[in-house]
Amino acid sequence: AARHADVITMVSTLPWSGFAPGTEKGDTRAQPDIWVDQDKFKQASERMQGEVRKLAAAAKTGDLDKLKASFGPAAASCKACHDDFRRS
Repeated sequence: AARHADVITMVSTLPWSGFAPGTEKGDTRAQPDIWVDQDKFKQASERMQGEVRKLAAAAKTGDLDKLKASFGPAAASCKACHDDFRRS
């Protein structure tokens, strides 16, 4: 679990450069709000990355209860961003 959580932590940092100003053109499933309200999008990305870091830290403890407790908030932060900023 710790090894996989480290991978997810690294992956959580990757997509943001794809949403820089000027990237809103083209075929995308992203909501226009990403580029209209970049502060809100940045806050959501930072919240998700923070929750994923907590998940990784919990995984490293070897305590299954801590891992389970941190998984829900991490997953919810991913889902929240997709709910707010992704077209169906």
